[in-house]
Amino acid sequence: INGGAIAATSIAAKEKPLIVPHQVRLIDPYDGKPCTIEWRYTAEGELVRVSTRSGRIIPKSPAW
Repeated sequence: INGGAIAATSIAAKEKPLIVPHQVRLIDPYDGKPCTIEWRYTAEGELVRVSTRSGRIIPKSPAW
C-alpha cells in the first residue's frame, strides 16, 4: 500500500515526577514488603517512621 517502504517508528521516553504517597513505598523491616507509614514520637521525643502494618520503626538511612 505504501510502495514497499517500511514506516519508521520510535518511542520517545519522557521523565515524569513520582507521586510519592501513591508510587513509592518504604519496606517494612518485619516482613520485607512495601508498607504505608505514620510519623510518631518515641518516649524520648524522637520523631520516627512506623509501619502501619506491623507497628515497627522503619530506620532512616545513614545519609539522613
